[in-house]
Amino acid sequence: MSLPEALVAIVLLGVGLASVASLTRMSAAALVRVRALDETHAVLQSFIDSMSAAGTRPSSGTRALPFGELSWNVPAAGGAEATARFEHDALPEPVEFAFAVRVVP
Repeated sequence: MSLPEALVAIVLLGVGLASVASLTRMSAAALVRVRALDETHAVLQSFIDSMSAAGTRPSSGTRALPFGELSWNVPAAGGAEATARFEHDALPEPVEFAFAVRVVP
């Protein structure tokens, strides 16, 4: 094997390794985002389910959780739109759910 052949082989190997490293970094970032979205969905769904199980009452508030902050606004009028919003630390933007209010007497 001559020196030019060795240099070409080293350059090709370097390009291949750089590509693999880039793909690994992108995959890790996508995995973090998907996990954060999954946690956010679970928090919001759990909140809405607990509001439904307890009988929806007008309220608003904020609760700090280990990986973000949950805030909600449930109006008093039946049929009105309520919102629950979760700001996950790993996501660039908060996720907000809107749902209809059914006031239980």
